[in-house]
Amino acid sequence: MNILLSAVGRRTYLVRQFQQALQGRGKVIALDTNFDSPAMLVADERYLAPPAHDPAYVDWVLALALRTQAGLICSLHDVEGFVLAQHRQRFVNAGIQAILPSHDWARLCLDKLACGVFLRDAGFEAPWTSTSLTETAESLAKGDLNFPLVIKARLGFGSLALAVCQDWAQLVSAYHKAAIELGDSPSQAVFPLHESERVLIQSWIAGKEYRMELLHDLKGRYASHFICELHQMRFGESESVTTRDPDLLNDLPHRLSKLFVHNSIWGLDLIWDGEQAIILDINPRFTGAYPFCHLAGANVPAALVAWAMGQEAKPEWLRMASGIRGVKIFETMEIDR
Repeated sequence: MNILLSAVGRRTYLVRQFQQALQGRGKVIALDTNFDSPAMLVADERYLAPPAHDPAYVDWVLALALRTQAGLICSLHDVEGFVLAQHRQRFVNAGIQAILPSHDWARLCLDKLACGVFLRDAGFEAPWTSTSLTETAESLAKGDLNFPLVIKARLGFGSLALAVCQDWAQLVSAYHKAAIELGDSPSQAVFPLHESERVLIQSWIAGKEYRMELLHDLKGRYASHFICELHQMRFGESESVTTRDPDLLNDLPHRLSKLFVHNSIWGLDLIWDGEQAIILDINPRFTGAYPFCHLAGANVPAALVAWAMGQEAKPEWLRMASGIRGVKIFETMEIDR
């Protein structure tokens, strides 16, 4: 069985983990808009992909998946995953197991404003959020809101436009700067927003930041979850992490599992203040924290390969050791001489 990973970028570790999971039973085929991106260079086959907003993009990916006999497709990018998710059923109808969210969940996860409203309505905690400076000013005047406040992209990924503001002048400046800059964001091409709708203002939450990886099998059934404490981030990527006890968040993983009913692995960013978890973001894909779970003993690629082949996942693939501190490092490779 061949596996198609799209928007691979720098995720060399994930390409190699899927190669190890396949154990010679298939190839890992990588797609990216940069032919020389690091993960493309370690794949068994690589193909230069058109941008996700290209009208022919989905047809191109589906045709390639059929030509390369891919049995499983997995997107590693929020915007591209959003585009593919709109056509998920086409891949399923072609006999390809698609590790993609549903149409509705893809839209909800990309739109942080709608996601926060949905989570609160479902009984979960999320930060106060608005796209309006006027509404923010009114809440500040009433004492319902206090500085610092956070500016971020409504359709953000990779910490896009992220800024922490300590006063009103900083907030207004960061807001208008982000609104202009986000006009060139890749998300604008597939989910266009007016300048007044692009920027989120959120309450700043004190507490430790965690990433929870929630794993379901390919039929949408809960399989496991992994919790990591984040120490350092760079451009939206987890750079330094310690794995934590899976019981740290009490019944939150199981409550969310019943809400999502997704397939494969999703990552959630949250703040834990010792009493409750405030959910900041939902990423319906492998996240930058997963390699630390793998380092601590989990093996989600092996589980996914087994499930895709109609086999059971080994129990040891679905758990990890807690208290393991990890950090990402850079490596170099020669690609031309």
